Amino acid sequence: MLLQANPEIVAVHQADDYANALQGFAETPPAIVLLDCGLPGEEAWQALEQIQRGWPQTRCVILTHDSTQAQRAEQSGADAVLQVGFSGETLYAAIRGILDHPSCRP
Repeated sequence: MLLQANPEIVAVHQADDYANALQGFAETPPAIVLLDCGLPGEEAWQALEQIQRGWPQTRCVILTHDSTQAQRAEQSGADAVLQVGFSGETLYAAIRGILDHPSCRP
């Protein structure tokens, strides 16, 4: 994973699908979620809505695959949007920016 090289960031829960991820939130609500919108259908957008409703303190970084998804993510209230192909440094900067300014939310 891109963030494993950075000792400041600790992954507390990884999931292969959104349902398992949401189950893990009950035990350990995350500060930040990296949500990949690459799956077909509405599953990612439904997960984003559930996260925002159920864990409003959790910030969401949306990983998109095209500009249409990026625009939808911004309109849906994502805290950061990154189009696939970004570097580890870009991802770290997005996460660091959210952690440094937790009250700033679109």
